[in-house]
Parts: sequence; structure tokens; C-alpha cells
Amino acid sequence: MRLKFNEKINSTTELEQIYRMRLKLEEDFKDCKDNIFRDMVLLRFLRSRNHNEKQTYKDLVKYVQWRVDNEVDAALDEHFIAKISNELRKEKSLVVENADHHGRPVNFVFARRHQNNDRDLEEVKLAIIHVLEKLISKSNPNHIVFAH
Repeated sequence: MRLKFNEKINSTTELEQIYRMRLKLEEDFKDCKDNIFRDMVLLRFLRSRNHNEKQTYKDLVKYVQWRVDNEVDAALDEHFIAKISNELRKEKSLVVENADHHGRPVNFVFARRHQNNDRDLEEVKLAIIHVLEKLISKSNPNHIVFAH
């Protein structure tokens, strides 16, 4: 049976698996923010690997390492924003203050403002991370479906 991502935790087995993974992750990554080990994040990874805990854990380790390498937890901090000031100045993206009619955050991307000859790919990547983290910070933490 294939589970959908928008389903709630529906078994004690899933709860036990999430609990075991969280304990191991918190032990291995003591410096990470707690919000990356939320039930819904762990559940998403667990279901994507059909409840294979070993493979799920490998994927989560890669995910956490990617977040650390790219300073994702600091994406809304001033020092991070200073690194992407050139990209932000170009106003390629606009996060709208009001949510859509389902309560989700809204972002507009102005592709015509993107010029291949005037960019630093590392800065573009960090700017995308910043915008996505900004959107996530405005969203309901229990809402794991970002698009339909």
C-alpha cells in the first residue's frame, strides 16, 4: 500500500520508527536546530523509502549534512543575507506578505530579471535557499504539502 505525503501518522509502527530516528539524529547532530527533526519531516523521508529505516537514516544524514554545508539554519540571519546582497538587490523574487486562500505563503519569481552573464551560481543557490526558508518560516509547520 502506497501512503500519501499528506496523511497523518497512522500507526504505532511509524511513531516508533520516527522516535528511533529522532533519537539517533539528535545524538549524531547535537548542534542542529530541533525544527529539522519534526515528525512531519521524518515521516516524509520514512515514507519515501517505504519505511526502510536504514535507507531513511542515510537519506536524513545526507539532508542534514547538506543543510550544514549550506548554512540553511542561518538563511534568515544578517550574515547570510549579506552574502546574497547582489542577488537580493536584483529583486528576482518577491515573498508576498499575505497568504493565499489556503493559508500558504506566496512567492513570485521574475525570470526576466535573471541574466546568465551577471550572476554567481553559488550566490544564486544561497539566495534560493534564503527564499525557500523564508517561505517555510511563514508556513504552517504541520502542512507538508507545498504544492498541489
